Amino acid sequence: PVFPVMAYGITPYFRAFPGTITLRAQTYLSVVRDILDSIRDHGFKRILIVNGHGGNVPAQGLVGEWLADHPGMRIKFHNWWSAPKVW
Repeated sequence: PVFPVMAYGITPYFRAFPGTITLRAQTYLSVVRDILDSIRDHGFKRILIVNGHGGNVPAQGLVGEWLADHPGMRIKFHNWWSAPKVW
């Protein structure tokens, strides 16, 4: 299945713009960890995370730590801007 996107992330540098909502890095990483735990608890063994915001890259380090604690799981963390050009 494809899970919904996370609507919020780490964006403190946009706080000057009214209405900007940002999460502390620790909060964001805790949410990602809880999502990974839930997906694993439902029996999924392979996960693809597609990151669409540079501020959320700290999640990539969390994924490595999480994998060390969960043998048998496979996660690919992909930053969309690293994808090959198609035009």
